[in-house]
Amino acid sequence: MKRIFTHSLVFLLLSVLLLSGCKETKSTSNTKELKFITLEYHDTAYIKGNEENLFDEAMPQTVDFIVDYPSGNSQLSLAIQEWINEQISNFFYEEGRDSTIFYETELSDGNNLLSYYGKNISKDFEQKEEGNIVLPKSFSMIIKKIFDNQHCVTYEIEESIYLGGAHGTTTIYGCTFRKTDGRKFGHDMLNGKRIEEALKDGLAQYFGADNNILDVCWKEKVSEYSIALPYYPPYITNDGIKFIYQQYEICPYVFGLPEVTIPLENGAKYLTHTAEKLIR
Repeated sequence: MKRIFTHSLVFLLLSVLLLSGCKETKSTSNTKELKFITLEYHDTAYIKGNEENLFDEAMPQTVDFIVDYPSGNSQLSLAIQEWINEQISNFFYEEGRDSTIFYETELSDGNNLLSYYGKNISKDFEQKEEGNIVLPKSFSMIIKKIFDNQHCVTYEIEESIYLGGAHGTTTIYGCTFRKTDGRKFGHDMLNGKRIEEALKDGLAQYFGADNNILDVCWKEKVSEYSIALPYYPPYITNDGIKFIYQQYEICPYVFGLPEVTIPLENGAKYLTHTAEKLIR
């Protein structure tokens, strides 16, 4: 009986140690820096109209991707891969495009994903020609990992589209993901505290001598007591909590994309308790 009891005690101690070791390994793996591979896709086609075309030379149609694509099959990697897939597919949700185009193959193959969308965007450009006029067109999307700490990682997208008009359009936005489970944080990272003054101060700094632009172009969205949040949600960066307004959202094209970044030491009070843990 004594020998059996001793063996049982040793087995119990070993089991506790093994379980403790597994738990610790799981915890530290969630806080490591996200691994990724920078993938690129570039394609240029030259399309020439018929004899009545306004231009003599063939017009370039370009598609470019540069993407920090997450590797591995963790919840975090899968969440970011799905998000990247969804953001690129949004190109086809504009009116007149084929909204059924969506990459549904294995997400671990980032090169295949970019090739799929690249070819379909090029095809869309070819089908958009009106009459005999062929105009240059371009689509560019850069998706970069811009922030990575112990608790979260942030991706930022810069999308530029030119369809032959007076100028192209650029959209910049981002998303913060929690490392433990891949949860995305959007406007829900903000608590109920009023953030108007911080945004007003930031916009005044952005516009500088032209800060009266808010009174001229944004009368309905700015008042003494309220200010509209950007369409795209804020996200966490090295410099703080970033808010960015898109072209024409609050001001004319010439003023670009107004942005406000509230330093983390000042911005933490505007975050929910859950979101505030991401910057500790």
